[in-house]
Amino acid sequence: MWDSEQDDETEHVLPDLDIRRESRVWSDTECRERMLTVRDMRFELIDGKLFWSDFERQLVLGMLLENLGMDAAIRLGDAQRWREAILSLDEQKLAQTVTPS
Repeated sequence: MWDSEQDDETEHVLPDLDIRRESRVWSDTECRERMLTVRDMRFELIDGKLFWSDFERQLVLGMLLENLGMDAAIRLGDAQRWREAILSLDEQKLAQTVTPS
């Protein structure tokens, strides 16, 4: 597990995740890689949040999305909020690509 000081000082990088719309099972290689990635994590609740850091939460979410697929995830929330989040992401990407002349 990471402590807060280490988490502030170390930038964690998420593994390449293959998140698709449909559910899928991991290959043997993916299973080993994913289990090595989370081997030191403990499932715990800290100040009302699962896990210690945003990195850990994103990692577990990504792994679940690989197994469940995006279509299952979007059924869990309000469709309009999903649309708003996607539009916001598109706007952020557009703003990053536009350079002033």
